[in-house]
Amino acid sequence: RKLIVTGDFNLRGIDWTNSIGMNNIENTFLNGFAELGLVQCIRDPTHSKGSILDILLTTSENSINNVQVQSDRSYCNSDHFPIITFSKSSHFPIITFDIKIKC
Repeated sequence: RKLIVTGDFNLRGIDWTNSIGMNNIENTFLNGFAELGLVQCIRDPTHSKGSILDILLTTSENSINNVQVQSDRSYCNSDHFPIITFSKSSHFPIITFDIKIKC
């Protein structure tokens, strides 16, 4: 089944390149994402302090294209950068989260 999950997860200690977290909470999330077959598609920092806090996970990486993190804050007044992407299909659910985790 195709699925996209996106949102501000505030998992600032995760090394997304190597799928390693700095604590148990982050590693639990990484393991859960892996068990669901979800792949992280954001490669560039989404926060002004250099972290990838806003993530885009999908079970079908080829169902989305042109993922862009916008460093231009003219879109919104936030310390998070806007993310723009396009779905190649409208036949799967998109789930958005804003999770606040104290680590």
